[in-house]
Amino acid sequence: MLAVLASALFRLPVLAQQAGRETHTGENDDHDEIVEMSPFVVETRRDDGFVAASSLAGGRLAGDLKDTPAAYSVITKEFIEALGITDVEEANKWAVNVSTSRGDGYSDLISRGINPVVRGVASGGQQRNFFPSTFKPDSYNLDRYDFARGPNAILYGTGSLGGLVNVVTKQAVLRKTIADLGLQIGSWNRQRITGDFNIPVGRIFAARVNVLRQKLDGWRDNEFDNRKAVDAAFTWRPVRNLRIQGEGEWGKFERNAIITTIGDQVSGWDGVTTASAPQKTTMNGAAAKGVRRFSYPLGVASLGSAGGLINYGGFYSTLGGGQTTGVPVGGK
Repeated sequence: MLAVLASALFRLPVLAQQAGRETHTGENDDHDEIVEMSPFVVETRRDDGFVAASSLAGGRLAGDLKDTPAAYSVITKEFIEALGITDVEEANKWAVNVSTSRGDGYSDLISRGINPVVRGVASGGQQRNFFPSTFKPDSYNLDRYDFARGPNAILYGTGSLGGLVNVVTKQAVLRKTIADLGLQIGSWNRQRITGDFNIPVGRIFAARVNVLRQKLDGWRDNEFDNRKAVDAAFTWRPVRNLRIQGEGEWGKFERNAIITTIGDQVSGWDGVTTASAPQKTTMNGAAAKGVRRFSYPLGVASLGSAGGLINYGGFYSTLGGGQTTGVPVGGK
């Protein structure tokens, strides 16, 4: 994902509000930096530990959470680090009135993202910096998780009855050096390394790089969740009232999703009935014998066949015990 933002900064000093002039906290700007608030950017530097100060949830303009006319909660970077939260699925467990149903794992095979249930209603999906996103974000390059619960009449086109989940990525910070390394080691061969580096260049430019490498097995055989990613961002402020930001991310996530439900497709078979070739009609008493016929064309890819695709229409397959009222349990 590549995102570029250019916005005019309206200077709203936190320590004093004096219209028409800049406010300083000391004589030397290099040591006493003013926290500037853009009306279009979430200022995560104002967060205090587990408590977030501002958001864009009210109407896409930055404002204090206490004044936001919506049910809204935030998981800050400090909270993420303290509990070792690695992705939005784990963050959902700590959100208010938010849950995620994994089921038997089948959704992991066909869905890249997580759509949590908010107040008993499916959410409007995921967002990244308030832009729609379809993949499950890792926390290595995030400043916070935002959870909007329920509808928001102020927002047009992005709200929903169940609310939404948004993540705020780390941006390059002017005049501040950051060098953080994180390491997690745990059960099932868990190895996770993260890095966060912010490098200011003079007073008007800064670059930030976040890196991730994870190796994780599961409690079941052949289960794994391996991740490699790097996120690069920059901030350039050529003049006082103009800031240009850019961000790009590359990643490779490899995961073997395991289905936890065991499907019975054989125990109803009587152990005797066979069919060596496609049949034009269904044999008598097929259900009692624990078999069924595919009466429709059924294409199955097979690496062992010459053509690579076999039509199983007319073939028989076994059934699980008690699958229908006519199928005996245990094949007898």
